[in-house]
Amino acid sequence: MAGEIEIKEGEGKWISFSITRNSVAVDVSSASGESDLLFGIKADAADVAYLIAKSGESFDKTGALSGELRVNVTATETTALGVGSFESELKIVLTPDEDVDKSAKIPFIVKESILHT
Repeated sequence: MAGEIEIKEGEGKWISFSITRNSVAVDVSSASGESDLLFGIKADAADVAYLIAKSGESFDKTGALSGELRVNVTATETTALGVGSFESELKIVLTPDEDVDKSAKIPFIVKESILHT
């Protein structure tokens, strides 16, 4: 998993994830519903509520058979977040799998845009 996600305030961006186990791509095509996929951004890791939450159908699963997922964070959403450091989280539930529920916490940094509107 990447060390951090960095984006500029007011910028939209597709965020890509490669899901592997022991350096081998994991078929994530079984993760499709609202409770199976979640990418959320919180002000702090201890917070319960997400400032931004993307689930299920918000994901581009074109490459899911080879462990590739993408989710879009829009320019409107990064503008609303403002400049600062946040905690993002990716949760995936795979069935059947011996490791049914996996998640990862990833720092999410919004930097000041060069262009001001």
